[in-house]
Amino acid sequence: MEQAIKTIPELNVTTQDGWKLKAYHHVNQHSKFSPILVFHAMSLSAYSMNGNEGLPSIGVWLSLKGFDVWVCECRGVGKSFHKDKRKRKEWTFDEHLNYDVPAFLDSIQKETNKNKFHWIGHSMGGHLLLAHLCVTNDNRIQSGVIAGSGFEVSDSIDKYAGHTKLLNVLQIKIIPLKLISRLSRPLLKMIPDNYGYFSKKLTGYRNCLTIMKDIHDIPTSLLKYAFNCYRKGGLRNSDGKVIYSEKAKEINIPLLFISGNMDLAWIPQVIQDNIKFFSSGITKALPFGKEYGHIDNYGHVDIMMGKNSEKEVFPEILNWLMEKEKKYSA
Repeated sequence: MEQAIKTIPELNVTTQDGWKLKAYHHVNQHSKFSPILVFHAMSLSAYSMNGNEGLPSIGVWLSLKGFDVWVCECRGVGKSFHKDKRKRKEWTFDEHLNYDVPAFLDSIQKETNKNKFHWIGHSMGGHLLLAHLCVTNDNRIQSGVIAGSGFEVSDSIDKYAGHTKLLNVLQIKIIPLKLISRLSRPLLKMIPDNYGYFSKKLTGYRNCLTIMKDIHDIPTSLLKYAFNCYRKGGLRNSDGKVIYSEKAKEINIPLLFISGNMDLAWIPQVIQDNIKFFSSGITKALPFGKEYGHIDNYGHVDIMMGKNSEKEVFPEILNWLMEKEKKYSA
């Protein structure tokens, strides 16, 4: 059954290479603050980030706290469209970075008539922010919040090299994540709440099943970008010639890294290792989990969409944003 997205004002965004994208506007007409751009994770869409089916939404939550928020939906998921069927199945991280990001920034800047933005990126959305700043040091970005992302998973380098080689040998072009998700959901429903690998590593169990409805297929070329983060130097462009971490010292925009203690890869210690790439004073790391005094443990997804996100994670993000707003307006 086709699921209806909440009625949210939509901004049509067109990239230079012909993709039709959407930005969903959580409106706060009386906001005195810089607008916020929210970018979703790989294989997810704006559907989850917009708070459908009762999921917590950073966009909804922050709009109620006084911010004007735009949830950006990149190519290949949700309502995105390209008239060329071949293009709908072939893209890389480079296309997200070089076409989607500029299109969103330029379109929303024109729509809002604002020159400064905050950026909240979850997983790939955080990678996009890092890469964008390393390449451009865009002064339109006032601050950034990066959830479950970094340049490299320093303690797992080369761990997944074999996976990439296998994909090349098998010549798999599309990873059927949507089908895998649909087939696995009935099995996961039989697992008790908060029990098992997926509930602990991804999110609180009830939310995990809901989020799985939003999973989309991705091209193998996009999955390879994720494996790059397990290599020395980490995140890089498709041909490997641009290693973004090498440009991190040039960033002068404040960044908040948030991470869960049960994340599949981006655990707090890994985030601390990633901070070494930046100049002193630019970044702050904020870990979540029982060992840090929180209600529950946090995995990769529930750092942003888990059952305790609104209680513990979102208020910390709000505090960070308000701190940067005060500094900017001073």
